[in-house]
Amino acid sequence: MDDPFPEGMIEDIELFFQGEDSRPPGEDLYDDVFLTNHFFPLQRQRELSLMISEARQCSPKVVYEIGADKGGGLYHWCKSLLTVSRVIACEIRGTPYRYLFEKAFPHIDFLWIEGSSYSQESLTQISEWLKGESIDVTFIDGDKANFELDFDKISPMMSHPSVVFMHDVTDPSPGAAFNRVIEKTQFQNRQIVNRIDTSLSLEREKLKVPSTSPHENWLRHWKGQSCGVGVIHLP
Repeated sequence: MDDPFPEGMIEDIELFFQGEDSRPPGEDLYDDVFLTNHFFPLQRQRELSLMISEARQCSPKVVYEIGADKGGGLYHWCKSLLTVSRVIACEIRGTPYRYLFEKAFPHIDFLWIEGSSYSQESLTQISEWLKGESIDVTFIDGDKANFELDFDKISPMMSHPSVVFMHDVTDPSPGAAFNRVIEKTQFQNRQIVNRIDTSLSLEREKLKVPSTSPHENWLRHWKGQSCGVGVIHLP
């Protein structure tokens, strides 16, 4: 299991949402999320932006994020995609920020899953909540060793066409899972890999330029070994 949530996370998210009215909806990326102390997504900015743009093409109504973490990526599903009206967020450590999202996005119907994404209990919760609807976009970023299992469990609940994203496909375990899925399904697929954010940060570090944010510290720590997004289109 991941480390516990950092101290001060909720206060950090509360402060971010105080400026919510100043952010126009429908943007591919909200840069100020990446400047927060704790709320920032564990993703490269340009990869997230490209992923949101790709998801928008299917005009999704229902989005599911497996591994919602501290909510920074979840924020983009809610804010960037104007067609979204239902969101499922799964985070095994819990979702203590849920009330902030429900207040900021009153037009969205949320389901909060605080357990394993592939447990029968979670799958039953999702099935009952959907009430016959289907999921249009799924982002798999939870248990790195079980991305293929997540795909197998959730794909029957997805619409056609729809899209599945798998994070960290440049890493061995998620990358192998992505390859196994596309080999057995033969679905249209591609990878979104954009190392510009990491390269710029590492160049600044080489020049001894101080980091500007905790997110940049995160980029420097991983040195390009993480990230990359696998895209699978269900026909």
